[in-house]
Amino acid sequence: YGCIGAYDSALMVLDKYAAIAPTEPNPFDSRGAVYAFFGQLDSAIAAYKKAVTLNPDFIASQTSLGMMYLYRGDYLRADSCYRYKMRFPFWGNKTSACFDLIGIPAYQGKFNEALKFIDDCRLQFKKFVPAESYAGIELSLKHQEAYILAAKREFASAAKKIDTIFASPEKDFSHDLRFLFIYLLAECGKISDAERLAAEYKIYLDKNNSPLDEYRHATGTVALAKKDYKTAIKNLENYAIAKIGRNDPGQSNFLPYYLLGLAYLKDGQYQNAIRELEKQASIFSASRMMEPVNSVLIYYHLGLAYEQIGQNSKAVDRYATFLNIWKDADPGIPEIDDAKTRLRRLQSKI
Repeated sequence: YGCIGAYDSALMVLDKYAAIAPTEPNPFDSRGAVYAFFGQLDSAIAAYKKAVTLNPDFIASQTSLGMMYLYRGDYLRADSCYRYKMRFPFWGNKTSACFDLIGIPAYQGKFNEALKFIDDCRLQFKKFVPAESYAGIELSLKHQEAYILAAKREFASAAKKIDTIFASPEKDFSHDLRFLFIYLLAECGKISDAERLAAEYKIYLDKNNSPLDEYRHATGTVALAKKDYKTAIKNLENYAIAKIGRNDPGQSNFLPYYLLGLAYLKDGQYQNAIRELEKQASIFSASRMMEPVNSVLIYYHLGLAYEQIGQNSKAVDRYATFLNIWKDADPGIPEIDDAKTRLRRLQSKI
């Protein structure tokens, strides 16, 4: 029901579930997911808190609660929820907690702190991750580093990290996430490498009789980086159409819809940009938090779109939201300086 936008029906089913199993955390965890999906952040937090009250060791709810606190800007509580997983002896819980924790400074624009935390994680992982599993974990760390370095506009360093991933004998682990590396390569300006990887990805999908959704996502990403906005919009809209055909109305994967909104913005389609970006900004999902930097930049881009159509009050609100989240960010981030300048100018007009 959630996937098809049937909010009331989803909650009705969960009410029945909770009545049948009132001491189980699952119905409240699912209720939290529905609230988060439909932008009800406070209600989502209450539902996840109920789930962990019933069972503090219900890791899914602890993680989701931490994520909701992160969206709300309650970073200490987010940290506490994420670290709860470290209490368990299984090494996978500990590494998962560390990857979640990387998102806290990244979400705040504290990229140097995030990179340092990745280094700290690497040292800790070597102490408890089994040798036969460490290579895959190391590749995931390198992906996180590439993402943060790209956010810092250290594109050459980010591209080198990606190169080391695909030079690794363990690289096959990344097939299902290959579109993420295509996105990063395109962001870094390595267009030919991104196009080659996209072509290889299509061969892989065809070979496995898989849908071409993520290939459309990948080629749309490359077109956006090439400033071919019409092609980017076409490919990303085709991605969205394919998802709707499978009863996924476009909310289970944040990145392609964020990029579609960005392509609309770059192409001067401001109303379409606002529609898509506002939709994504209203969803407090795990997929969105996989993009902690873009999760915040979305407010900056909304400010630009509203400003272009003369809705200055809304532009002020979105710029202010963006600047509040990144109030303690690293110095020298150009979007921050630009947002401050635009905000001052607009406030003088209102």
